[in-house]
Amino acid sequence: MTTLNITASQFAELVRPVLPLACGDDMLPVLNAVLIETDGKWLSATTTDRFRLGIKRVQKYATDDDPSVEWPEFRALVPLRAVRSMLTTFKPRRGSAFASLLLTVEDDRLIVEGAGTFDLFDSSRIVHHLQVGEFPKTRSLIHAALEAPTADRAPEFAVNPAFLADFKACGSRGLRVLTGASRADGKPGAIVVTDDNGFIGMLMPTSVMGAADREDWADFLSPKPEPIKKPAAKKAPPRKRAAAKKGAAA
Repeated sequence: MTTLNITASQFAELVRPVLPLACGDDMLPVLNAVLIETDGKWLSATTTDRFRLGIKRVQKYATDDDPSVEWPEFRALVPLRAVRSMLTTFKPRRGSAFASLLLTVEDDRLIVEGAGTFDLFDSSRIVHHLQVGEFPKTRSLIHAALEAPTADRAPEFAVNPAFLADFKACGSRGLRVLTGASRADGKPGAIVVTDDNGFIGMLMPTSVMGAADREDWADFLSPKPEPIKKPAAKKAPPRKRAAAKKGAAA
């Protein structure tokens, strides 16, 4: 049995940025979940849908009640619907800075106990079933992309704009592309993005424009020579035109 004590505001700050990147298909239950785990001074939430992934982390700071600067050991794969339910159920009432959650993993269950003042009630205890299965090794994927030598980085990549827009929904400010590392076969690899507020994510590229398409666009967009203007035909003087009319009348 492992436990984690966190404020309700910290929990919302932790999971909200990664929810848009989770798989919404219940047929893939392991991906239709949020991995919440600790690693020393960091508490992180991770989601992926196979094409994108996001990790949000928050640091542990010492307080008067808890002088430790490290989170206790904790790991739970929480179904997406359970996380959303927790955000709704344990929403702190405005002005309540001390609403907290005690998360306890016991066998295949997550016991959530709220203490403090919430919108719906003052305290509660809810039990959710954890997701069973092996979550993808997302950290190693991002690490490999970050560690790729400069020479192996792809000069170009393409992304699905709808997927890219989801990173904006994560609340990331000043989002930056760190790298687009190429794979061993020379094709573009994962694109790593980060911000200054503890978020890192990854987006798998789509097919890039082929050479034939590129040449076609290059030809279409290249500057064209100005057309040669032909000199305008000279008009007959007015008197000659009048004389021509008289001759025709005779």
